[in-house]
Amino acid sequence: MSPKAAAKTFQLPGLHEMVINAFGNPEFFNILFPLLLEMCNTATPTKSGKSPLGTDAKAESNEGEDISAPHDKILGCITSCIHVACVNDILEQKENLIHVFLVSLSPGFPWTVKMSAFSSIKELCSRLHEIVDESEETSLDVGVTSLIYELFHSVSPKVVECISTVKIAQVHITASECLLEMIELYKNLPSVQWTDGGFKDELLHLYEMEKNEQAKSLLKACIDGLKGLEKENA
Repeated sequence: MSPKAAAKTFQLPGLHEMVINAFGNPEFFNILFPLLLEMCNTATPTKSGKSPLGTDAKAESNEGEDISAPHDKILGCITSCIHVACVNDILEQKENLIHVFLVSLSPGFPWTVKMSAFSSIKELCSRLHEIVDESEETSLDVGVTSLIYELFHSVSPKVVECISTVKIAQVHITASECLLEMIELYKNLPSVQWTDGGFKDELLHLYEMEKNEQAKSLLKACIDGLKGLEKENA
């Protein structure tokens, strides 16, 4: 089945997420994620990851609308797959998961897609938190450490960018929750070697500009988390 043909099966909102969660079969991740990954790749609005400009934007507007709706559902299915997956299977796909997140958070997609991406990232962080907590007395798998490191250094800046560019309060709240999850996960790495993620200054600026109190509180928690990391590794 081609990605375009498969995309048609995602037209019923929430159906596939419900099936995956209801059966809870870890093999759903191995079976579905490669297809979902391919569909995500074909759903990229432009090669640059940015919205088309000028007359091209008008010409491609209908196509963009057709793409963005199923992309929400694709990410919803990825979230459900992460929820039921075996950890080792997640780790085998860690580079592809990071790729999906970075593409979905690119400027070419609407805020609804970004919200779905935040949910997927938070679900992944939740699974990784479990592993970190369970490994307190043992050495943490190098693959887990690598994935947490990539989330913090590659995905976190894109989440901060979404807060900066999307002027919607709910996006700011959910993105800040997502960012806080990644910071807390990074902080919980045993003997973490702190390296600056490169977004603290922008985060401070966003905190000063934020008008939504809930988002502002979450941003403050993110800043405090980064300061704590700096202090611990000074």
